[in-house]
Amino acid sequence: MNNNEIRLESVTWENVDGMIANSESGNIFFPLPCNDDEAERYIHQVNNHRRHGMGDLFNAYTTQNVLVGGGQIVDAQEAVQLGYWVALNKRRRGFGKAIVAALEREAREILPARECFELEIDARNLASLALAISMEYRLSQARDDGTMIYRKQRS
Repeated sequence: MNNNEIRLESVTWENVDGMIANSESGNIFFPLPCNDDEAERYIHQVNNHRRHGMGDLFNAYTTQNVLVGGGQIVDAQEAVQLGYWVALNKRRRGFGKAIVAALEREAREILPARECFELEIDARNLASLALAISMEYRLSQARDDGTMIYRKQRS
């Protein structure tokens, strides 16, 4: 998979209710496999963050316009926090790495003054831990709740 094969499209927050209404259809993807109640809570949480200036949410598409996941860019002052997810039926195909690379490119444009990128990963998520290491992120902090913070200096 070539990183250039992923196109990010900003999610418009005016459509959040429509996104919730369509969550059963698989037209929007969430960070973990979830039911509709979890999806609704997640969308409202992200929407609340967005309203308070805490990040931009994106859908990630292939060059064939197939929605494969999404991500979020948050200005955390010290670093640019990147969050991503991959659709269940698209996992283990390199899309996670491609999405993170696309988020890094986007973050360089919208937050040029930030010195590093950051991923927060649950210690049980072995695939995401491997992705972070393969993309030259380094462990910065291990929290008591099992969250691992990985950082990477901008190049």
